[in-house]
Amino acid sequence: MAELSSKQSSPELLRIAGEPDGEVRGAPLPPPGSQAKPPTAPPAGFIMTNAPPARPPRHGTLLVGLVLILAGVFLALLPPASWKSLFSEDAPAGAVGAAPASPSPTPTAMQDWFSRESLATDNARWIISGLIVLAGLSFLRARALAVVITAAMFALTAYCCDELSNHAFSRAVSAIFADGAARYVLPLVAAAFGYLVHTLPNQEKLSLRGVFGLVLTAIAALGTVRGWYDWTSVAARIGPDAEKVLAEWRTECTWATVLILTAIGVASSRTRPLHFLIALMLAALAWHCVSTGLVEVRSFTDLAKDGRVLSVEVSSYHNVDIWRWVVAGEMTLLAVILLHLAIGLGGLNIAFAIVWMVVGLAIYDSVGSMSIVRTASEAAGESGAARRAGGGAPAGADPLANWGLPLAAPPAMPPRPQTAPPADADSKGASTVPQSARPVEVQDLEAARNRAMQSIQREQLKATIVREVTPLVWMFLIAILAGAFGVTGVAMMTGREGVRVFVLCGLWLAVGIAVSALWSVWPKNSESWQGVVAAFRYSRYHTWAIWLAFLVTAALAGCWVLRKDSRVDAWVQASAAAILLGTGLTFGAVAILIRYGGFPSLPTWTYIVIAVGQSSLMWALLMQQNIAARRARRLR
Repeated sequence: MAELSSKQSSPELLRIAGEPDGEVRGAPLPPPGSQAKPPTAPPAGFIMTNAPPARPPRHGTLLVGLVLILAGVFLALLPPASWKSLFSEDAPAGAVGAAPASPSPTPTAMQDWFSRESLATDNARWIISGLIVLAGLSFLRARALAVVITAAMFALTAYCCDELSNHAFSRAVSAIFADGAARYVLPLVAAAFGYLVHTLPNQEKLSLRGVFGLVLTAIAALGTVRGWYDWTSVAARIGPDAEKVLAEWRTECTWATVLILTAIGVASSRTRPLHFLIALMLAALAWHCVSTGLVEVRSFTDLAKDGRVLSVEVSSYHNVDIWRWVVAGEMTLLAVILLHLAIGLGGLNIAFAIVWMVVGLAIYDSVGSMSIVRTASEAAGESGAARRAGGGAPAGADPLANWGLPLAAPPAMPPRPQTAPPADADSKGASTVPQSARPVEVQDLEAARNRAMQSIQREQLKATIVREVTPLVWMFLIAILAGAFGVTGVAMMTGREGVRVFVLCGLWLAVGIAVSALWSVWPKNSESWQGVVAAFRYSRYHTWAIWLAFLVTAALAGCWVLRKDSRVDAWVQASAAAILLGTGLTFGAVAILIRYGGFPSLPTWTYIVIAVGQSSLMWALLMQQNIAARRARRLR
């Protein structure tokens, strides 16, 4: 019998033959020129054959299993009152003089078990939901325990990320659906994740070491929120010097412990699902490290009264210490590496496009708020300058003269002439003499002052238009570029025509739904184009229009990218060019806002962060393509 490899995809089977032929079918041929031993003949009456590989379940069958699992989990999450209401029977009140009901026969044990009263109990609910979940799991070729453990790991990761983000995900789910919807959404999404992971053709077995790494990372995440890493007692045992060091470096010691635990967790991860979950937790930890250093309490001792000191909380990225940025950068880099190991460069391409959109919209909203503050600041500064020129209150009397923002010095205006009021002045001091009857010097001074004020107003109006139009145009162009290179990730992840067609149909379906929803809520009472532009810019739904531009661009680009005969390498180069163009657009928008919008200059490190953060995927794409090209030339 020929020696069989244990790594073959299809097992070798034995079948009884009619007549022994004494040879092994399907045995590998020896290379030319080698003295290979002849294969050993199998026992008489047996012939070795290769069995056909087992066909994986169809997509429709897997979809039915997913629906059953979600239905079972939803029934298990129902409150007892809602479950009992499904089996409640509202019997109509009997009419007066109605005949008495005939006595019902004595129920059997089976009938008693399936009665409404028995099905309305909690035990029946758990039994029915468990049977439905088992029916859904029967469509998979994986063990039910593996699916449950994978779902539990996702639920643990989602809970940790929600705690690290100050319950941002729970608030988002409540805002989208209803209050208290998180208790339904989290288990349903976790069950779907555990099921879909084990539907992959190249699914990996669970790794106990990887599960330990995920649990260790979760302990590190929850410890920062719950304050588990308090080393006061340990420092007290060491000595007063240790207590002094701990009192000064308490926060740094906490995050050093987190780094050690997360490093062990990352080193312990072995499978792609665990890479993905740990990457999500590391990203949340990085955000938590930065966000906890944003707020700084500032006290005003000069305004103290009756022993009470006035203090305010100032939230700014300038308050974040440099070591927090280092820790966050290290965790972000580890998260990106784990994401690449989990979903590949194609999935990282899609994730980068979505991050581009989310971060871009956050910056867009911040710049819009700064524009409003800047406009109000310039108006306050202009009024203060006018009062100073007219002999009014000094600038220090107005605490909101410039809202704490640096303003360019206004053009020098001629001072208002200080003359005594004429005899025919009214009660308010205004002269009743016509303009033409005033002295020539006074007329020239007031005309020059009016021209200066009009020039300042024109400059401010121009700066306001630049501040409103530039971020809007930049965000739309970023959305278009993100949609163009985001859909390339689908082509990089899979070459199967069915999957590509399914994704393309899903994109166009999403475009149709988004257009219908946006058209139904968009304000339509504007008659002039100025009103349409104003409604578009200041409508609360204009963010949807930006996401719609992203979806439309992805759907249009997908018509070429997701074709069967499309060249993926050419689209990878186009994606790198789109990322580089987006970085250039960002620098151009910043330059326009500083030069014509009145914004202050940015520090040098800001430009470095923009260049590195926005162009990092371009370097990864070019390096990956170079490696793939070398490998292809080597195999020729």
